[in-house]
Amino acid sequence: MRKLIKIFEIGKSFVERARAIATNPDVIPENDFSYRQETTGTLSGTVTDSSGAAVPDAAVTLLNEITGVSRQTATSDAGVFFFNNVFVGRYRLTIEKTGFKAYESSGVSVHVNDKIDLSIKLTVGEVSQKVLVSGETPLLQTESAELSTLVGSQQINDLPLNGRDFNQLVDLVPGVSPDDGRVNAGVGLFSDTSVSVSGAQSNSNLYLVDGEYNLDSGGNGNLLVTPSVDSIEEFKILRNDYSAEFGSATGGVINVVTKSGGQQFHGTAYDFYRNDKLDATDTFLNASGQNKSRLHQNDYGFTVGGPVFIPKIYNTSRTTDFFFISTEWRHETRGNVVQDFVPTARQRQGILDPTCTAPGESASCVVQPADPQELVLTGEPNVPQSQFDPNAVASGSQCQCLQWL
Repeated sequence: MRKLIKIFEIGKSFVERARAIATNPDVIPENDFSYRQETTGTLSGTVTDSSGAAVPDAAVTLLNEITGVSRQTATSDAGVFFFNNVFVGRYRLTIEKTGFKAYESSGVSVHVNDKIDLSIKLTVGEVSQKVLVSGETPLLQTESAELSTLVGSQQINDLPLNGRDFNQLVDLVPGVSPDDGRVNAGVGLFSDTSVSVSGAQSNSNLYLVDGEYNLDSGGNGNLLVTPSVDSIEEFKILRNDYSAEFGSATGGVINVVTKSGGQQFHGTAYDFYRNDKLDATDTFLNASGQNKSRLHQNDYGFTVGGPVFIPKIYNTSRTTDFFFISTEWRHETRGNVVQDFVPTARQRQGILDPTCTAPGESASCVVQPADPQELVLTGEPNVPQSQFDPNAVASGSQCQCLQWL
């Protein structure tokens, strides 16, 4: 019984620690280097009245519309508020101050590495009255000089990907040039991240997944883990003038953030299927009457996310603990049709020179018309069948490729 209580206490401590980080990222220790690469954003603003004067001590609340987790702060004497380490997502910003109408803005999007600065004006009125604002955050960020491109989950799902590799979308970013004309569709250590960003060497880039280093340190040309495209919330390609926290790269930084669970359960299941029966036949294979290369490929998996709760017992409000699981399998059976020169039926009879002009000819020969599929061996003496190796004859009779000719 004591062991069970001890295990419960350890589990409870871990959950409380994870919850503290999720609700207030400021509690991360200074010596925790795994969070040095930023996977969050910052949201700040200045609150003024209709005359432009600062509004101090206004209550500011930032609510995640997916998880229901909220954070609170107050404006300074200069009317400034600031939220750091804001996780990627959509938020509702509420500002209240006695003597002014409450301000509420929904649909405020925070992306990875964003530094958003808002200017907000309050109007005189009762706090019970609200000024509702709905819209996206400004496209121009004046708080950072970085050159970057954001690729969101909608783009990842809508754009065609051969092999379901998010790396192919990196090619579409201005200033990016792959070494071999395109990024290979392999995954993990078989992937190819050899792209030049803003003219830098192709092995000088930095790939991150949720802030963790994700490159094979042997050559910086392969990923350690290739996240499923269904598990990626978004990723940003930092091309130039990014902050010093990304000090291990002289090229580009590809910062990937995965999805997380919310207050509601959501999930997907999929199977991307390819089969040679659905593909057209190669022109040259048609001409020779040969079959297509065999191809059976399945890329299948699922995702599921939601709150961790026990009805009427634990996390009943569904605003503290969440989970997200993504699993993907790849199965492929592939054949390959090889084309090469093999002896024709005439040559298997020992007639290597159909013109019968070879000196020292020892086998009877009748001059025959040219065979367009035959590799002419002019000058080679014909061979009488009495000199044939019986093992070679037996092997040739069993070879399907020789019987096609």
